[in-house]
Amino acid sequence: LYVDIDTPSMQLLGNFPWTRDLYADACRALVTRGGVRGVGIDVLMSDAGRPQSVDEAKWAEGHAALGKLLFGEKAPVVLAASYAAAVYVDDA
Repeated sequence: LYVDIDTPSMQLLGNFPWTRDLYADACRALVTRGGVRGVGIDVLMSDAGRPQSVDEAKWAEGHAALGKLLFGEKAPVVLAASYAAAVYVDDA
């Protein structure tokens, strides 16, 4: 099963970055209702681009919800990301 983030999704949920609870809810639904045996997420989860008007409490709740799913419920979810840059912060 492949799930894509498409234009209708962005129109419904808004532009990136999305709060992490949306990912947690989607993963939980795929596992419990969809019956998938594993979920891989290949989305860069960065705070860059976060609106200045973000609700900090809701943002923190989203992080906690995804953390609970990954480490508390031990759901079969893998986060993947690849980074490439001309300047490496660790080398600066």
